[in-house]
Amino acid sequence: MTYEYEDTSECYAYLVHEKGELVTEYHFGIDYSDEIGVPTRDARFDVVANADGDTYKFRSSVRRASEAEIQEPASLLSRLAGEEEAWLPDWDHIPQPGSGGPWQAARVGSDGFERVDLIVA
Repeated sequence: MTYEYEDTSECYAYLVHEKGELVTEYHFGIDYSDEIGVPTRDARFDVVANADGDTYKFRSSVRRASEAEIQEPASLLSRLAGEEEAWLPDWDHIPQPGSGGPWQAARVGSDGFERVDLIVA
């Protein structure tokens, strides 16, 4: 299970691999389709939604989510993590760059790349 945040684009990703195969993929964040000339619709995803300048994309071979569900990231992420028997902290307690919260990261190289490792058993 991987949960990622990319601070330049302000986009999030949640990925689940089982036996080396990607089985669930959920992305959400600012919709840049106009700026980069790439349509929001992506045939790889089962469910796609746009609302208030954000885009939401979901696909899974083992789970289902509705268009309404993918537009509620905190609720959907909590459900998805629970299905993996993982605990997802309250949205306000998930470490974010620049939040001033409990952000544990290590600098890698001179470009300022940050890596955060979280192990949930």
